[in-house]
Parts: sequence; structure tokens; C-alpha cells
Amino acid sequence: MAEKRASRLLHSGRLNFILISFSIVIVAATLFFSRSLVDQLKKEERVRVQNWALSNRRQLDMANRVRGIFAQMETEERQYATVWTYVYERVFSPVSPAPKDFDFLIRIMSSNNRPFILVGKSGQIIESHDPDVKIDRTPYFTPEVQAAYSTYRPITVDAQGVKYSLYFKPSEVFMNLRKLFADLDSSFSMESFNSIANISVPVLLTDESKKTVLMYRNLGEKEFYSQKTIESRIRKMQAENAPIEIYLPGMGDRPCYLFYESSAFLRHMHIFTRALLLALLAIMAGVLSLLNLSKKMEQNREWWGMSKETAHQLGTPLSSLLAWIDYYKTKEEGAPMEKADLVEIEKDVKRIELVTNRFSKIGSIPELSWDNVVPVVFRSVEYLKARSSRRIKYTINVSPDAVVMAQMNAPLVEWVFENLFKNALNAIGDNEGEINISIVESNEHVTIDVHDTGKGMPKNMFNKVFAAGFTTKQRGWGLGLTLSRRIVEGYHQGRIFVESSSPKNGTVFRVVLNKEVRKR
Repeated sequence: MAEKRASRLLHSGRLNFILISFSIVIVAATLFFSRSLVDQLKKEERVRVQNWALSNRRQLDMANRVRGIFAQMETEERQYATVWTYVYERVFSPVSPAPKDFDFLIRIMSSNNRPFILVGKSGQIIESHDPDVKIDRTPYFTPEVQAAYSTYRPITVDAQGVKYSLYFKPSEVFMNLRKLFADLDSSFSMESFNSIANISVPVLLTDESKKTVLMYRNLGEKEFYSQKTIESRIRKMQAENAPIEIYLPGMGDRPCYLFYESSAFLRHMHIFTRALLLALLAIMAGVLSLLNLSKKMEQNREWWGMSKETAHQLGTPLSSLLAWIDYYKTKEEGAPMEKADLVEIEKDVKRIELVTNRFSKIGSIPELSWDNVVPVVFRSVEYLKARSSRRIKYTINVSPDAVVMAQMNAPLVEWVFENLFKNALNAIGDNEGEINISIVESNEHVTIDVHDTGKGMPKNMFNKVFAAGFTTKQRGWGLGLTLSRRIVEGYHQGRIFVESSSPKNGTVFRVVLNKEVRKR
């Protein structure tokens, strides 16, 4: 049934329409899904870049908090030095503090674990609280020692009217923490920015002017050949994706802008989808071209076959007419023409007229009329019966006077039955056999079955027998059934197919004609 349906579609011209519609659906679906996939990937890339920027911002906030903590610790360090200075001035003041106060002040001085050096006006080290600076080894405040204490400005100490300078530096723990934070702070921006390389997205970081490049990743050096090429690249990125505003350590409240474009994978996806669409269109165009070419080749074979069939069908009556001419040439001059001879000559002329009428309707839409199927079948049987073996028996399930009406073109339908009967005769061959014709009428259709007792055919041949050029004979064009299908299905909007076939029971061809044909 599937083969029959496909063949009807091909011959009715609807297959091209179905293929074009299917192509449009495939292309539209491909466009939709590929576009959806690309859009999804694009959204995911932006989310990744935004997440990196958010993570960067959070790290920045943490860094600023740590920086504030260290700034507060530095302030406290200086305050502690200032307190120690006060304590030193109180201990060495002309007015000695009370014993309790003196013990307290001494404990404050002795509890100090921060390095400091007390220097006199002449540069002599008066007191040192630094394990690396011993008064006996370094009695004076040398430039080397001064460089080690250059972190903070000195504090003036007034002890009994004598001016001293107190140089101090933070504790060792504070210094180690500050050094660690300085290392982290200096590498924070670069390390944080490097993390975006994991997503393979070309990125470019600028300052607030959007012209000066601070950092970049996944871009070639040629992009930075000149300021013109840099700005061109920035414009290209901005046109593709809106830049993301971020803040980096050391930039204060001034924003930086992160420009990015699609990754190589996403760009390749764009190219792949376009290539896929072009490939689909090319394949569909190729399929349609092949179908049209196949159809044209089939039509050419039909025209070649019809010319051969025309010569064949016209050959018999023309030969008969030539024979009659030769016959009367040999008769005596003035001899009358026999009436029986005239009837036979008339038959040959009508046969030529019928063949001419049939072929004149091929290639154009024939006119259909409300006509009786029964006499058409009987005429075809009588024509083939006179030209076939007497060993072939013909039976029809209706009388010659029966009336079974259908919409049809009688000369073309008669041609169909002649082709079916010829096919049945070929199937029977030189053997004895029967050709049974059954005509059944329903409310909408007229069904004609042609049943022969021939050798039958396998099921895979049911549809092939209608193909142009297919024949089991050594001679012939194999176009009889092809033309029959065109006449029934193409011109009459009916159906013709192999109903059944087997070696024991022969073959049944079925023709279905309509009581009413829809206007095209």
C-alpha cells in the first residue's frame, strides 16, 4: 500500500509539493533549534562573565575591608608609640610620679614589644628596643638604620628639657601580615582577571574612558597594533555585547569596563548552523532536481513509447487499407465494390480515427462526460478477441445492454482496457486461459476488475509494472500500463493498481472510476 501511495503521489505531482513543504519545515526547525541553542550558549557565556565580575567585586570588597583593618592597625601602632613617648616623658620628668604610678609606667615601657630607637640631638642612640640594633655596636643612628625605620615619621620626646627623636616600626607580626597583604594586593587584579581565561571568552578590560586597555585575554597581539585598532576592537565587542561595569583594587571609585565577545566555540556554532542550513537547502534542491529530472526522463520515455505505440496501432489498419488498395488495383476496371469489403475498409478507417483521437488527447486535459462503461469494455474485448488465440476465454459479469455510468473519456478508457487485456494475454502466453472482467457499481465509484489466469507476479512487482520502461518481454517499450496509470489517475482522478496476484490464481488488475470528478 505504501508503494502504491508513493507512486500515486509521484504521478499526481503532489510529491514535489510535499517535499517542498517538508524542506521548509526542516529548514525552519533547524533555524529555530540552532538559534535557540546559540542564544542559550550566548546567555551562558554572559552569565559566566557576570559571575566573574561579581566574584571580582566581592573579592574587592574583602580586600578593601582588610586594607581598612590594616590602616586601623597602623593608626593603633602609632598611638601606641605616642603612649610610650608620654610614658617616657613622665618617667624622666623633673617631677617624679608617685611610686604606684611609676611602677605602672615602667610596666608599660617594659611590655612594649615593638622595635624603637631613641635618638639624641647629635644622632647618638640613647636607647634601643631592637634586637638588631645594639648600642655597643651601633652607637649612632646611621643611614642604614634610619632606612629601616622610615615607615613612620619620628615622634619628638621632651625629657627634662632635652629633645629626643623616637623612631619606631610596627611589630614583627604586623609587618609579616602587611607584607603578605601587600603581595596579595599587588597580584589580586591579575590573578582575578586570569580566572576568566577558563571560559575561553575573548575579554578586554579598560579604564573608565573605555579607550585605555588595562588587561586582555584570548586576543592576539595584532589587535593592539595601534590605538585605532584597539578602539575598533572595542567598538566591535560593544556592538556584540554590552560591557560589564566592574571595580578593581587600586582604581578607587572609578569603574572599569569589561568588554567581551563570543567564544570560538560559539562562533563555530554560528558557522556550523549556517553551513547546515546551506547543506539542507542544497540537498533538498538536489532531491527536487533529481525528481524533476526523473519525471522528465519518464515523460521522454513515454513520448518515445507513444510514438512507437502510434506506429504499432496505426500499422495494422494502414496495412489492411494498403492491402485493399492492391486488391482493387488487380480487379477489372469498373468492377463494383463489394459491400462487405466496404464495411471492412470502414472498420480500418474508424480504427485509425480512434487511434488518432486517443493520441490527440495525450498532453492535454481531456473532456470527461457522463458515459456508460459497459460498451467501452465490450468494444475492447471484441477488438482483442479477434486478434488473440481461440484458446483464450473471455467472460464479463454484466450483459452488453447493462448501464453503468461514470465520468470518463471513452476513447482513453477503452485504451486502458486494451492495455490491460494485452497484459493479461502476455501473462497467459501460449497456454489456455481465461480473462474475466467484473464490473461493480457503488454510490460513488465504478470498479472494474480484470482477472487473468496467467503466471502471476511477486508482490514486490505490484508497483513496478506501472513504471515507464518496465517490461518482461524481450520486445516492447513497457509503456502500456504507464500510459494507463496516467489516463486513470492523472486525467480521471481514479485509481489503477494490482489487487492481487499469485502463480495459482493469476493476477487481478483493478480500475476505479468516479461517478463524479472534482474540478481541479
